[in-house]
Order: sequence, then structure tokens, then C-alpha cells
Amino acid sequence: MKKVMMLIVLMLSATAWAGNLNVWLYGVENIIVDSDSQEALGLRVGLTVGEEKNLEIGIASEFYVGDNGTDLPQVWSAYGLYYLPNDITVPQPIPLDWLPTELTARPYLGAQVGMDFDADGVISGPLAGVIIQKVFFAEYRYANYSGQLGNTLDDEHKLLFGLKWNF
Repeated sequence: MKKVMMLIVLMLSATAWAGNLNVWLYGVENIIVDSDSQEALGLRVGLTVGEEKNLEIGIASEFYVGDNGTDLPQVWSAYGLYYLPNDITVPQPIPLDWLPTELTARPYLGAQVGMDFDADGVISGPLAGVIIQKVFFAEYRYANYSGQLGNTLDDEHKLLFGLKWNF
């Protein structure tokens, strides 16, 4: 009973401290060292936390297609921590009528660790990205493999492009 009460208090504290629910929907160009590239679709869901709402705790899942060394699609899931500083407002770089007069950009840094279910390996690595106009984002991610069974891949360089929503 005491453990249940502690869990309820912890959940209520986290809810009071938490901010936005963020949903990231993206495509991945997976540039693999010593192999062909793969494409993927991904979904990341995160909860922004902290007084400044600059930290996000998230979970991601990606579904790969293409040549991944097996006949099966590759699926992996990861947990991550992301630091998102405040928005930076920059003047319009190119005077085009269809662009807003000011653009907002929010660079971010993060790290993920997860499991590759196709190759039975652990994936981990840092990432960096930028959110434009609070909705569009581009990200570079480095992923290191360890503990794989029957797969010779060592690392990956990934480019992600997608949309982000705050709720």
C-alpha cells in the first residue's frame, strides 16, 4: 500500500511539473556505413518537463524498409532525453512575399538509447536538430550498434525530416 501511495504522489508531481505533449512524425534517410541506405518512417512522442519546459523525455519507434541485410523490415524503439532551448527569432533571410517576416528557429540536442528488434542489438547515440516555425524540423542522429547477433553494422548516420505538434 505504501508503494502504491508513493507511486501516485510521484505521478501527480510529474503531471504538475510537466508541460506539453509533443508528437514528432518524420521520415528518415538512414545512411549506413559500408552498406546501402535505408528509408524509414518514425514516430516520437515526448513530454516536456521542467520549469522552463526545455527538457523532453520521449519514446520513438521507427520502421525501416530497404536493404538492411535481411529479408525482414527493421523495427526499433528508443527512449530519449532532449534539451530544447528557447526559440530564436531571426529576420527573413530571403525577401519573399510568401514567407513570414520573421522566422523562429529552436535548435536542440539529445541522446537516445534503444533496441533494434531485427538484429537483437542495442542502439545509442547523440542527435542535434532544429525546429523551424514551431512545426517543421530537421535532425541529424548518430547511432552506434552493440551486441548484435549476426549483423556486421557498426554505426549509422541518419537524417530526419518531419513535422512536430505540441498539445
